[in-house]
Amino acid sequence: INQFVQVLKDFQYDTLLTSDVPYTIFVPTNDALNNFIGENEMDTTHIKYLISLHFVQSEDIGIKRKIQTLGKKFALLERNGQDIRFDGILLEKESPLYRNGKYFVMESVAEPKPNLYEYFVANNPRLSSYINSLDSIILDKENSTPIGFDENGNTVYDTVSIIYNEF
Repeated sequence: INQFVQVLKDFQYDTLLTSDVPYTIFVPTNDALNNFIGENEMDTTHIKYLISLHFVQSEDIGIKRKIQTLGKKFALLERNGQDIRFDGILLEKESPLYRNGKYFVMESVAEPKPNLYEYFVANNPRLSSYINSLDSIILDKENSTPIGFDENGNTVYDTVSIIYNEF
């Protein structure tokens, strides 16, 4: 697992290991990580998919349990007898509980699945273009600061705007 720790350092995620926030980390073996990096590019999307802000105890997993990862994607934990899988990948080892969480070791690198929008962008350019056409720029009143009034008495803001899409 030392190579995964090095990846965390390379991408400056190693500070998670020293925080007081509890994490569960799904760590690929060194061989699995080397094979993945040999064929793919490791990036923060992959790293954040292997980290969960939720403390996961293996005995609390019924048949299936969905968890949200640091990258806001969902992964599936499944139990079949004593075997536990993370998105279908067998978890080989479970660490003891540490002050800020625990880790599981697995034989492969789990890859995040696309959300619907990412799927549309990759597979249906016409639909993704339509969805993008629905974007609107609106005033974010919570983050904007009122700086005065115009001649009609309307509040003038030091504007912070956001892109909003009803889809």
